[in-house]
Amino acid sequence: MSKLIKLREWMTVPDTARYLSLTLEEEVTEADILRLALDRHLVLSVNFVNGVYARIGRIITQKELEDNQVPPEMTDAFAGGAPLPDEMRKLFIKHASFLARIGDMLYVFTDKNKSLDGVWDLPLIGSERLDIEHRYQQLTDGPVVTRVNIDGTFVRSNDSRIYRLLESWDENPFHNGSIAQLKEMQLDASGDNQEDMERLEQYNKDRKEYLDRRRNEDFFKDYYPAGTLPPDAVLVVRTSYLQRFIQSLIGEPEKKSQDFLPDSERNSLLRMLLGITVKKYGYRPGQSRSNVTGEKRGSIVADLQICGISLDADTVRKFVKEADEKFGDEILSEK
Repeated sequence: MSKLIKLREWMTVPDTARYLSLTLEEEVTEADILRLALDRHLVLSVNFVNGVYARIGRIITQKELEDNQVPPEMTDAFAGGAPLPDEMRKLFIKHASFLARIGDMLYVFTDKNKSLDGVWDLPLIGSERLDIEHRYQQLTDGPVVTRVNIDGTFVRSNDSRIYRLLESWDENPFHNGSIAQLKEMQLDASGDNQEDMERLEQYNKDRKEYLDRRRNEDFFKDYYPAGTLPPDAVLVVRTSYLQRFIQSLIGEPEKKSQDFLPDSERNSLLRMLLGITVKKYGYRPGQSRSNVTGEKRGSIVADLQICGISLDADTVRKFVKEADEKFGDEILSEK
């Protein structure tokens, strides 16, 4: 198995537990893998076997809040994490499909649905964390997880962008006319039950209304933030993350190569660099030339020298350019 793992990009949680048991020469269970992920010692991912819809998000600024991306009455309460007054709940519901508070950041999500498949990392910042906690408690005969998260279920791409998963109203058993509602009705198949016949007749009317409404509305309106991971999603661990975890335990030196830093971490550093460069140095994305990346007073190189750090201006320009090309479109120009 140690040879084959070099050819595999990811392993299921049971396979990961068996591999760690052999490597560490001690028993490692599936519950242990989940706990390590919840405690942020190991990155857990998910494989969308049959695909899922999601919307990409980005951090929104205070200026956007003031410009009514969020209703002005909600700004202080929402950003501060305080409970919303009763009269504000309708406004929150109206905007909930576009907004989420993740840690100290407010995210706004596009109204464009994107189809995701394959393997995506779990940031464990929303309902996906509760899903993993629930599975862990089940495996360890622990208590039922009763907490809820209203912000949604999230995954992270290789370039560290956050996506919020979606569900269709057709998958909601409480939505009149949905396929899921029909599956939950448990009708008498013989057709002799009058009450069931009336329920089916009402369902058919609701179904027609639902399908007519879906055809006449924008595609994205048929979707809302998912409360859980899809039932057909498979939890996995990327082998690159697993090897780094093992190395951290047994103290083996990591091999130096250009691929030493995972793409997700490299992109996070680039986004951080771009944000600081824009906010603190006044850099404008898309500039062909900038004093910020030069060597004069007020440049990044000059400020680093004050701190006793020597760095070549060409190196600074290279990384700022890379950050700009990858993430410059996320930066909003001040008006």
